[in-house]
Formats: sequence, C-alpha cells, structure tokens
Amino acid sequence: MTSVAWASIINLTIGFAVPLLLVALGGMYSERSGVINIALDGIMIIGALASCLVLRAMDLAGWGETLMKGQRGLLIAVLVAGGSGMVFSLLLAFAAINLKADQTIGGTALNIFAPAFSVVIAWAIQGQGLTDIAIP
Repeated sequence: MTSVAWASIINLTIGFAVPLLLVALGGMYSERSGVINIALDGIMIIGALASCLVLRAMDLAGWGETLMKGQRGLLIAVLVAGGSGMVFSLLLAFAAINLKADQTIGGTALNIFAPAFSVVIAWAIQGQGLTDIAIP
C-alpha cells in the first residue's frame, strides 16, 4: 500500500473513532451512575438528523453565507444536536422512571426507532428513496 492509502485509512479511522469514543465515555459515566443507557447510538442518530435539518433550514432561509463565516453555523448545529439528543434521552428516562420499564428494553427500542425515524423524515424532505439530506 502506498503512503497516501495509509494516510486515508488513518484519517477515516480517526474520523469515525472520535464520536464513538465520546459516546463510549458518556456510556461509562451513565453506567457508573446506575443507568443502563443502551440508546446511545439512537441519541447520536437523532442528534445528527436534527443538526442536518437545522443546517438545511438555515441554508434555505438564506442564512447560509452569513452564518457559515467563522463556523457559527457549525456551532449552532452542534448545540442543536446536543439539545435534541437530550430531549430524545428523556424518552428513556420517562419510560424507566414513570412507566417502570426495563432500561435495557427501552434503550433497545429507542435504538431501533431512531434510524427508522431518521429515514422516514429524510424521505419526507428529500423524496421517496433519497436518504441523503442536502446540506451546504
């Protein structure tokens, strides 16, 4: 393999590993506090969906050029992703605390729900069969 191919592999590995390591760190803290949060991947998916939708809405509203200078749009998208992830995780908290549901089953259900919900929303926005949301 050439050095360019190795550099590409390392670049992609780091790009995919960092978000997963951050989620694993969050899962470790939740496990230490006594909460079994299996829904971490679903929370990431919902956060990514919300941030893509916000970036697309900002671009369609004409704010793309003004907010993208200095990466303010990226900061807004990250904050929206975090907020939507917190709201989505409230579903697991509600099910586990108020409904006395098992945390593992509730987290698994949210993990199954999140990708399906994201695909349906992407189809509703982009058209049937297109799952890529066009963002600037």
